[in-house]
Amino acid sequence: SLTLGEVKANEPPFAVFGDTLSGAIAPLRFDGSLSSRRVDGGLADDLLASFSDRSAALVISSPSC
Repeated sequence: SLTLGEVKANEPPFAVFGDTLSGAIAPLRFDGSLSSRRVDGGLADDLLASFSDRSAALVISSPSC
């Protein structure tokens, strides 16, 4: 099972947990993840959380106009 590995704690939706974030996400376990990978030129700021296997857990994007 996977856990949340890296999380941007100061960004929504995680920021609302404040100092209790570690305790809130520690018991979470996931059976699988999306097939994802980093690409050259991708914006690191768009990745808000990743799983323990370094695959994407939460990504934000802006709509193109």
